[in-house]
Amino acid sequence: MDEEQKKCLECASIIGSHIDLDILVDLMGRTKLSIIETLDRLCRERSLLIERDNVFLFSHDKVRQAILEGMTVNRRMELNQMVGKILETKAITESIASRLSYHFLIAGDRQRVTKYSSLAGDFNLRRSAAIEAIMYFNRALDNFEGDDALKDIILEKRGDAFKDLGNFDEAMNSYSSLLEKEGNIPKARILRKTAELYVPTRLGKGGAAIALKMLDEAEKENISDPYERGEIASDRATLELWMGNPKESLRYCMMAEDMFVQAGTEIRLALEKIESSTVLASTATYAIV
Repeated sequence: MDEEQKKCLECASIIGSHIDLDILVDLMGRTKLSIIETLDRLCRERSLLIERDNVFLFSHDKVRQAILEGMTVNRRMELNQMVGKILETKAITESIASRLSYHFLIAGDRQRVTKYSSLAGDFNLRRSAAIEAIMYFNRALDNFEGDDALKDIILEKRGDAFKDLGNFDEAMNSYSSLLEKEGNIPKARILRKTAELYVPTRLGKGGAAIALKMLDEAEKENISDPYERGEIASDRATLELWMGNPKESLRYCMMAEDMFVQAGTEIRLALEKIESSTVLASTATYAIV
């Protein structure tokens, strides 16, 4: 194997099992044709790579792993840093954010690990992939480098991901760490989210007292944001219905709808209208009984 082939394999192994030719071109500073010719020889003469659907792949992950292990730690770190900086020039999609998180993790660039792990977590949280979101938020926190405001944002979103996953104790840990300090996140929002962990079917264990107390504390914060006021009203509606007070529940539903109209959040308003319909049906049931 000549030096050019060796260098090409090393750079390709850093990029991943599926070799992105455009990144390899930038990384090696060669023409695309010359790199394709080198990869083609490695396919035909060495069987280290294969070509499938116009994409070059390592013939087996063990081949790629052996190449990675054959490099010094410093070389792996530097090449990962270079790949990361090339990827930074592209539009940041979920896939790119995930790759940036990985490459900068290997490179030891903590500030960029924090940034792109947080972004990757956001992408996954938005598509309800809570397990993946938690992994990236944990990576961001484990390698954290930045200001307290960013750390608070990541902690809140990690709590949201744990809540979505149904791991209410871990969600509570994230929210509690924010309540214990004067942070950059509105306290009312964290109190409201904590209250949602203590509904009767979750940590409330059949009771609504703790959740109601947390909502009371949230409202003492003089909330100006209509969206947040709407969420609190919606939570109260849910609790009142659970406690057998459908008329009071409906009153809070109407209040929540008004707040979501003010906030201009059409999707959240639509969801609240569905909840109002459920409460109305319950009210009818109670009237019949």
